[in-house]
Amino acid sequence: MGKRKIPGIGKSKGMQSEFILFPAGKYLFEVISHKEVESRSGLGINHYFRFKCLDTFTDGCEALIGKTYFHRMYEMLPDASSYEEYGHIFVDESKSLFDATGYVIKADMVDYDELVGKTFVATVAQKDGQDAEGNEKKENSITKYEAEK
Repeated sequence: MGKRKIPGIGKSKGMQSEFILFPAGKYLFEVISHKEVESRSGLGINHYFRFKCLDTFTDGCEALIGKTYFHRMYEMLPDASSYEEYGHIFVDESKSLFDATGYVIKADMVDYDELVGKTFVATVAQKDGQDAEGNEKKENSITKYEAEK
């Protein structure tokens, strides 16, 4: 095939993670998408969210306004062996998210797609994690959801 020109390759920084590490603090987010994917084991459902940062209440984090925060919640199904012990974690986090967005839950029925376009304030923390190769890295987690004031 030979040499050819690829516009922008000289300025490219190479492969970059699409996941931005947010400093610990409080942020105003808008839900921009939600997707459900069954886990490989079939014993749970991964809920993937994309939140857009609309504002920050943390000094020095203004550059994150407009950036996307990726968030995953794992819904353990009743057939999972540790459901009785850990199944409540997803339920509790979901309840907090729905309450913070003003979503009204009726008869235990919810529609995650109805969260799209809704806003909330989240307290974001950093914790130690690992990448796919087992290397240590920092990752984000949401520790509190609040209604926008």
